[in-house]
Amino acid sequence: MRKMLVLVLFLVMGLGQQWVLAQNKTQSIIPLYDSIYAWHWDVVSSYSWEAAPYQKVINIVYDINYNKINELIQYENGSGWVNGSQGTYTYDNSNNLLSQSYQQWNGSIWVNSDLYTYTYDTNNNLINRLAQGGNDSSWTNSWLYTYTYDINNNRIGELDKQWNGSSWDNAWQYIYTIDINNNRVSQLIQQWNQNTWENYGQSIYTYDANNNKTSELYQQWSSNSWINAMKYTFTYDANNRFIYMLSEQWFDNAWINSHQSNVTYNANGNELTTIAQRWNFNTIAWQNFTNLSYTYDANNLKKSHAYRYWDGMGNSIYSGDSAYYYFHTVVGIDERINDEIQLQIYPNPATTQLTITGYTPAYLKLCNTLGQTVAEATNTNTLLLGSLPQGLYVLQVFDAKGGLVKAEKVVKQ
Repeated sequence: MRKMLVLVLFLVMGLGQQWVLAQNKTQSIIPLYDSIYAWHWDVVSSYSWEAAPYQKVINIVYDINYNKINELIQYENGSGWVNGSQGTYTYDNSNNLLSQSYQQWNGSIWVNSDLYTYTYDTNNNLINRLAQGGNDSSWTNSWLYTYTYDINNNRIGELDKQWNGSSWDNAWQYIYTIDINNNRVSQLIQQWNQNTWENYGQSIYTYDANNNKTSELYQQWSSNSWINAMKYTFTYDANNRFIYMLSEQWFDNAWINSHQSNVTYNANGNELTTIAQRWNFNTIAWQNFTNLSYTYDANNLKKSHAYRYWDGMGNSIYSGDSAYYYFHTVVGIDERINDEIQLQIYPNPATTQLTITGYTPAYLKLCNTLGQTVAEATNTNTLLLGSLPQGLYVLQVFDAKGGLVKAEKVVKQ
């Protein structure tokens, strides 16, 4: 398996003096994927992961805000890599996803496959999702989803409509109730039947004192009453991490075991494994069902995941799928670290210099997207950009104690 190339980033140093970020300030390391490779589980000879990958995601492109805007998926056909599909994504000024456009390769040209378009309210809540299918030259309506929210931006409703060729027909609706802690406590599912909504199913949720969901009861509508169907119980550790789920199904007026899942974490709180088992009514015991595992790098960024599926008796793995992520990293920083200081950075985009008003910094540092310092200055309100290449940078403003006052993305034109 290939080793991942991870760039060493963000050595904070300036003019002979080390400038250390104040501990109450935030920054993050963001993975930008270069490629993703996937392997199948070999059930013929080695009973392990196949030596060669069967799928790869390449040509991954990001915008200046690190939003993914393009990717290409290819498959191994036995003699080499061939095109499979490609995706194109757009965003608004708030980095909300506006569209997802997919095309399939037909052997000679790209043809439209699926298009998803999103709209948002002023609070950046998703209010519409339009799903369309593609043909040679245009898009055809398929489904329209509309969402509503309460004054606390909790989703309280969803209406699903299906295109009949000339207009939208009601199909499904979901109605949610929210408690004073903004937890969803119930979900009502209704199906459109000619001219009226009819009950279909409902879920009722409970929570602990830490607002962790502890149970879910799902019931189905039958003969004008609610009938028990499934029940889920959730358990958490002292750090409020989900560690166990038990699902039970209603049978002959009693709850009987169905599935269970156990989740483990490493010392850094990253999920390591989720092992699912199903109840065997013949042996009256739990048997293996699926195994999901992850690996991480030193920055707690996910490097790989693997799914393994057990046979009907839970004795051996009969199939599996795994993926390995190749990426480089950039530094992402909270752009409003100290709201009490009302400084401004202009112009942005800039050509020759950046100017800071409303505050006199002790130290200015400009980093490229690899975290490398490319310009710096002390005790001044201006930073000369000189002959820096055009592109995205992060300007960091420090106080006299080395605390980060503000960090902002800037563009050099």
